[in-house]
Formats: sequence, structure tokens, C-alpha cells
Amino acid sequence: MIYEQLISLAIFASVGAVTPGPNNIILAATGSQVGFRKGLPTLLGVFFGFLPLCFFVTLTIGSAATNIDSLFTIIKVIGFALLLWLSYKIAFAPIDKLEVAQSDKASHPTFLNMFLWQWLNPKSWIVVSTAISLYLNPAHDILDQALHFLAVFTVATLFAATTWLSFGALLKRFLKQPLWQRVFNITMSVLLLASVLPVYFL
Repeated sequence: MIYEQLISLAIFASVGAVTPGPNNIILAATGSQVGFRKGLPTLLGVFFGFLPLCFFVTLTIGSAATNIDSLFTIIKVIGFALLLWLSYKIAFAPIDKLEVAQSDKASHPTFLNMFLWQWLNPKSWIVVSTAISLYLNPAHDILDQALHFLAVFTVATLFAATTWLSFGALLKRFLKQPLWQRVFNITMSVLLLASVLPVYFL
């Protein structure tokens, strides 16, 4: 992959990773509920779940992935069901400090939740598939290009995930009142659904 293509891919990956979407909204909500340190397992689930997806899709499916309608239909159905569950967890997460301390593992998505979610997250598939259609060159070595994709998305994903989790953790300081905590959680839940509804219904 030539230098100019890498720069262009890096810009695309950064924009795709940092813009609002299911991962980032979940990370912000998690940070606001349990803070940055306790939210790290959620962040790592995003990180280690998305990168294998990126590499696998680039290496084995390539640009043809966008044409496999049945595959995307299955992903959409399962993904939407999981999305509803994640939205419910965010909206009705415990807000009383004692309750949070006693139910910490149930108050936000775990590492495994987010690791598995990446394979059902429509935005993840769209970003990777679009990158493939724009930057993958069938005439060049696929493995070499897959490794370049992986390197670029590693940096972009880590930066975006850290930013959104930190943003949520910062808001935690200002959400002292239970009412405002609940309002924020419900807002994040609604935004989570709204971020992917166009994928399902448009």
C-alpha cells in the first residue's frame, strides 16, 4: 500500500472510529456510570473485538462482503436484538451509589459483551467494508494490505475508544444527582438506538 493511500485510509479510519456510533455511545455511558478505570474492560472488549473483525473481513471476504446480502441480513437481525438489550441495560443501569457498588458487573457491558458485539455491530461492518471498497487493491498482496488495515484501525480505534470513555468519565463528576444520572442514561440509550436505525430501516 503506497504512502498516499495509507494517509487517506488513516483519515477515513479516524473519522469512522471517532464519530458517534454504538461503541462510542456505550463507552461514554459506561464511563459516566463506573468511571474510566472500571470501564477499561468494556474498552478492551471493543478494541480486541473489532480488530480481528477488521483483519478477518479484509483478508477473507474483501470487497465482496458488501454483496453478501444474506450475511448482512443475519447480522442485522441478531445485532438489533443485542442492541435492544444493551440499550435497556444503559437506560436502567443502577444509579444509587450503594446499588452500583453491589451490582458493578451488571451495570455496564463487560469485556465479553463488547468483544462479541463487534461481530454484530453494523457500524463496524460498514466502516470496514467501505474501507475495503475504497482502498483494497486486488492486484496487490491481500495479506500485506490486511496488515496495513489492521495497523491503521488499531491506532484509530484505541484513540476513539479512549476519548469516548474519558468523556463519559468526565461527565460522571457532574452527574451527582440521581435524576440527572437517569436522564443521561436514557439519553445515551436513545442515541444508541438512533445511531444505527438508518442501517436497519433505510
